[in-house]
Amino acid sequence: VFFNRDQFYGQSDGQLTNKRRKVGFHFGLTKDWRADWGGYHCFFDENDNIEEGYKPLFNALTLFKLPQTQSIQYIPTFTGTPKFGIHGYIQVD
Repeated sequence: VFFNRDQFYGQSDGQLTNKRRKVGFHFGLTKDWRADWGGYHCFFDENDNIEEGYKPLFNALTLFKLPQTQSIQYIPTFTGTPKFGIHGYIQVD
């Protein structure tokens, strides 16, 4: 996944109607990210409040049980570098 300036990933629970996804993952490949550049991987409670948020990092793996409402926060236009990572899901058929 490549996120450039002025991009984000909207809220999703990681599920599709015909899929049974059980685990999500994000492997961060971003170096020297500043907190004010946004792009945090956020997880939400049932009231859409952020429960946890992770700054883009290099060589960092986040695993999470699905369904789980999540998003990648907006990356503003003044950001110094793109955000890189591998994001995906593991499903059970």
